Amino acid sequence: MGGHLWAIGTEWIKMKGRLADDLQLSHDALHIHLALLVMFVIARIIRRRPDTLYPFLAVLSLELANEINDVSRLLPRYPEHSFASSMKDLVNTMFWPTVLLCFGRLIFPTSVNRSSIATPDGLPHPKGEVSPAAMDDLNHCNGNTPNLHGTKSVLQQPSDIQ
Repeated sequence: MGGHLWAIGTEWIKMKGRLADDLQLSHDALHIHLALLVMFVIARIIRRRPDTLYPFLAVLSLELANEINDVSRLLPRYPEHSFASSMKDLVNTMFWPTVLLCFGRLIFPTSVNRSSIATPDGLPHPKGEVSPAAMDDLNHCNGNTPNLHGTKSVLQQPSDIQ
């Protein structure tokens, strides 16, 4: 098992080098781009905003594993690859994910608007209008009497307002 992991780690280092060469990026830039890519892909997979803890922890975990791999393989053969070099990689990788985690809700606030309310089948309502069932839910949540008898809701459709 240990030999197999060693081979995977060695191949990973070679693949990173080829990727940086093919994309004509420095290793520092590669760390930054891959960190954001991983963060957004993980957020999409788990259906959370990128500025939540889980995508951040995924990037951090992968980066720590990457740096442990680099140090264990490169340091014995290449003394110029030092602990300081790994720390620089860690800072480069985690800078933007940390900014997103700390300030993402301030920069990109969540807002609930009428057009984001879905129909009972879970699809957005056409033309940004709120379905009658969703309107009843909104009225009920606001403490108003639900529109059960065909009377006007407290919250009106944009087309109902004159």
